[in-house]
Amino acid sequence: MDINTSSILFISEAQIPLDMLERAEKLVSDIDPKDALYVALSDFFHCPIWSGDLKLKDGLTNKGFDRFIAIEELLRSK
Repeated sequence: MDINTSSILFISEAQIPLDMLERAEKLVSDIDPKDALYVALSDFFHCPIWSGDLKLKDGLTNKGFDRFIAIEELLRSK
């Protein structure tokens, strides 16, 4: 089975500005440091994070980061 990836944009974390990576690392340091890249990508692309990780969502929302989208919202937009 061939998978067409021509519509997918692949980026390297090296393309994300260092200040965005550092800000994301600080935001998630006490929540889940492994999520820093997702937060940095959201910041870089000005897009929401699609995640069911309530710990991440609640932790970031408490810090003023509210760029999340739920599956229900995605389904409603069809």
